[in-house]
Amino acid sequence: MKLMEPRYAIALRPNRHLTFCTFDYRLSALEARVAAAKYVMQGRSYGVSALVLAGRKGSGKTHLLNAAANRVLEDNSISLSLLSAARFEAEYDDAMHFNDWPVWQQRFEHENLLAIDDIDQLFKRAELADVLLHILKARALAKRKTIVTVNLHNDIESVCTLKDYLLSQRLVTLGARHH
Repeated sequence: MKLMEPRYAIALRPNRHLTFCTFDYRLSALEARVAAAKYVMQGRSYGVSALVLAGRKGSGKTHLLNAAANRVLEDNSISLSLLSAARFEAEYDDAMHFNDWPVWQQRFEHENLLAIDDIDQLFKRAELADVLLHILKARALAKRKTIVTVNLHNDIESVCTLKDYLLSQRLVTLGARHH
């Protein structure tokens, strides 16, 4: 019988076609594009450790997240973890199953940039929200950058301490795209 290995050894690569140049920045999303670009291009002088891209489905949050990750990858000396909330949850479950939680947590605390898409999906499980909050605070102390996306349709107040932390960071709201 073959033992299963944890799935969290490899992070996702950003979609190489989702860049700042290909972002459809209507006036409602221009502030978000500028904020994301400044956040990843300026050193640690941006003032906050986390950038929160909030908006409705289809507003361009995931595109900007990938664009920021692609920009960071241009500098080979910077480490990056990009994952969806579902991947974060699956890796957490694997780490708990394999009793490897400290190693898993340290990986996220030490990456130069951590990018997580749709973190509002993690609010359904209080322990995941607590773990994410712990990781975000540790990253802030270590002056590591984090970019997360949040869908506005979900009730962010369901996890007060995480909501308060996110609201204390740079929050940029993207308007919904009109087709």
